Amino acid sequence: MRPNVCSDRRARRRWLGRAHRRGWGSRCRRQLRRARRLLPMRPHLRRALPLLPVLALVGCLMSPFEELTRVESVAPTALACGGCHVAIYEEFMSSAHARSWSSPPFVEATSDYRFEQCLGCHAPASVFGEGPPTLRETHREEGVTCVSCHFDGDVMLGPARPSALMDPHPVRRTSRTYLSSDLCGSCHVGTMQEWRAAPGESKPTCQACHMPPVTRTLTQGTGLMSNMLVSFEEPYEGRKHLFHIGTEEVFSEGLAGELVDSSRGPDGVRCELLLINRVPHLVPTGDFGVRLLDLGFEALDQQGVVLSRSDQQLRRALGQSLQPDERRALSVRLPSAAWALRLVVSSVAANSEPIVVLTRQWELP
Repeated sequence: MRPNVCSDRRARRRWLGRAHRRGWGSRCRRQLRRARRLLPMRPHLRRALPLLPVLALVGCLMSPFEELTRVESVAPTALACGGCHVAIYEEFMSSAHARSWSSPPFVEATSDYRFEQCLGCHAPASVFGEGPPTLRETHREEGVTCVSCHFDGDVMLGPARPSALMDPHPVRRTSRTYLSSDLCGSCHVGTMQEWRAAPGESKPTCQACHMPPVTRTLTQGTGLMSNMLVSFEEPYEGRKHLFHIGTEEVFSEGLAGELVDSSRGPDGVRCELLLINRVPHLVPTGDFGVRLLDLGFEALDQQGVVLSRSDQQLRRALGQSLQPDERRALSVRLPSAAWALRLVVSSVAANSEPIVVLTRQWELP
């Protein structure tokens, strides 16, 4: 049966007229213009447009927005934020920030949370303000959670301007704050000092290396109604909340290895290498715990089979870290049957699995 196009048009005009009479502001006018562009391409949205205000209000009543805007010692949980910010929540839950309070190495290092001077940065109430962060009163098991970096008293903070049909909670845009390394330096004090002392004026920020860029909407739909509302949002250029620590993706341009010379002799193959640090802080870095780089030198035959492996370690606690822009000379001796040398550099922290940050391979003469 052919739809009543005239009726659809009248409904759309009535809805747009009410919106303009109520003065929803410039952001709403942008959404209305976008709605007009979407209507010819999405018939189901065209028919549902008069119902969108009702759906939005119902969605707000069904969501924990009252808790999000409450100005008390009770702050929203990451799960509550994840009800709308689905992608960010999933990234956060896979990060070290989500485990900063409950990780066994931290519990052991603080003698079951007895060292109070360490606790504030592992479950901070807020990273804003003077002095080191204070310990959060609630939801400590979430570690460095959403409110630590995005909640300041009575308002949510963020780098992007909301573009939804309506705001579920107050948001103050402070893009400069979230582009600065100072945001991370309130907890990572030692690394921040190294970053400031590193040479160069246009150094990459913490976010540039540890939060990969991504273009997406601020929220993601999880059902028919939410998908309909999210379809009106404008994508923005933001960053993933993964907080990578020492992955090969992060170090692809920051850490490099070069084979300078190699010579064969009666006692094997002698290789001279350079390990170059282009990261604007020490590698390894970190204020507490075990921090080291493991350098694995593997001798390979023509089939790629490992004939032998030797390891060297650079420990932060012993002052062996690579300085910014340092070119560290290394020497290794391989068996005479070696056809290639493979360098495998891994980042190692206390009681955690090594993370490979660099792999290089060279054929030998």
